[in-house]
Amino acid sequence: MFARATEIDLALALLPGMTGPRYHSLLHQFGSSSQVFQQNESQLNAFGLKSALVNNIRKGPDFAYVQLQNEAAQKLGANLLLYGNPGYPISLLSLVDAPALLWAKGNLDCLSNAAVAMVGTRKPDDYGKEAAKAFAKQASIEKYTVVSGLARGIDAICHEEALLQQSHTIAVLPTPLADIYPRGHLGLARQIVEGGGLLLSELPFGFQVQAFTFARRNRIISGLSQAVLVIQAPKQSGALITAQYAQKQGKSLYVVPGDAKRLASVGSNTLLARGAHPAIHPREWLLHLYTSKQKERTITGVKPKTNRTATRPTTRPAIREISPSQKPIQWLRSFSPSLDEHLASNLAQHLCSKGLATETLAQAFQCEVHRLSPWLLRQEVMGTIRQNVNGNFIFVS
Repeated sequence: MFARATEIDLALALLPGMTGPRYHSLLHQFGSSSQVFQQNESQLNAFGLKSALVNNIRKGPDFAYVQLQNEAAQKLGANLLLYGNPGYPISLLSLVDAPALLWAKGNLDCLSNAAVAMVGTRKPDDYGKEAAKAFAKQASIEKYTVVSGLARGIDAICHEEALLQQSHTIAVLPTPLADIYPRGHLGLARQIVEGGGLLLSELPFGFQVQAFTFARRNRIISGLSQAVLVIQAPKQSGALITAQYAQKQGKSLYVVPGDAKRLASVGSNTLLARGAHPAIHPREWLLHLYTSKQKERTITGVKPKTNRTATRPTTRPAIREISPSQKPIQWLRSFSPSLDEHLASNLAQHLCSKGLATETLAQAFQCEVHRLSPWLLRQEVMGTIRQNVNGNFIFVS
């Protein structure tokens, strides 16, 4: 059972037309949800609220409806995230149309991780499917949380690939949490929760889904993410709505280029023609995202964070960065000081010739790939190493 104060807060947040910023402003103006419900019509009108919302507030809190929400949430094992309260996604607070509340089921830690949105058509061709797998896999390896909408096609592929990589993924639903859509994705939704991911919905339990809720949830998908990647989209695609929200929110927008002759890629190519960043290779895409965020912080004077909410996940060993002019053996030992001399020499020869795969380096360093990958990406940014056409790392002398 919610505490009485929270019941009143929830009653206010559940009112039709109540957005997060509006909810927060009312609390700030009048002191509490209880006080908001006690205001007369003229006071609420003076606050600039629409007449429908004023009328709903004047009716008072509907505790019976709140009780129904409480019971449904408890039955499902869902959490309530109220705008401005602890647990509510920080990345959504700046949105003018942020939801007043979110219902969440799963691992809430996903909301504090660096995230990228991946969206696209419900009917991808083989090219789109392979691109979705490749980009979702690389983002997961680099410890980004993959955000999508649980729809058929590209969304589902990206969620599944994140789970396959044992990484976090968030599904933002166009329906209440108890009414998974499409119904054929009930199993996928269950896997997301069991795999350490998260299901989110702004819709109250029992809400009758309408067409606009499918488009509206896209603002949350982009709002949760540092960047939006459109993998494949035809001329009429919900992914294009997500792209529009990304641009309005000031998010980085990336698009996987498609064949100009394919109808499935008309929307994607149109976004590129209008200035979206092309995403051709998964690792290069993440490298561009990382460096662009670093530039933004340099311009704004914001220092990089040192936890998992940073632009790039920073789970990496404490090391001494070295310049590209130093020898490859020194570079190898900057990560693993105790590396055997003979092994280090052998690795160095490969680094200067045909290169080494991430898995080979991880085995040599006796560490997991997910621990090594963020460090390799940073070294790539510094210019110490680069990837050849085979995806192996070459030391830049």
